[in-house]
Amino acid sequence: MNRPTILIADRHTHALATVVARMRAVGISVAAARDGVEAYALARAVRPDLAVLDCRLPGLSGPELCVQLVHDPLTAHIPVILTLDLDLDAQAIPTGNIARVLGKPFSPGELVDAVLDVLGGNGTRSIAFTSAAECASAV
Repeated sequence: MNRPTILIADRHTHALATVVARMRAVGISVAAARDGVEAYALARAVRPDLAVLDCRLPGLSGPELCVQLVHDPLTAHIPVILTLDLDLDAQAIPTGNIARVLGKPFSPGELVDAVLDVLGGNGTRSIAFTSAAECASAV
């Protein structure tokens, strides 16, 4: 069986390194980016099984990148876990390719669990909020 590949894009270098290490430790191949433009290029080149995107990426934000991914035939199939700062992000979240919304802060273990859940979800896609506050901030 092939190892799944995910794309992780986060503006915080330390958080990105920590999450990449945790994913690799559980057998997931990772492509990493620090901004939305780099993440979009990697998504087109690598065609990952899943993308984990920071809502506040520089260049292209996570929601803007989600829209680009869903409208590109090469990347439209990629489900997304969108991570957002609940106290800062009030913008509308596109729903076309969002498999999960995960509020920050979260532990690396919580993200690993979410990734494994989405990868094992047999294509089922839905937004799963972790709190009522998160749901309210996303609408």
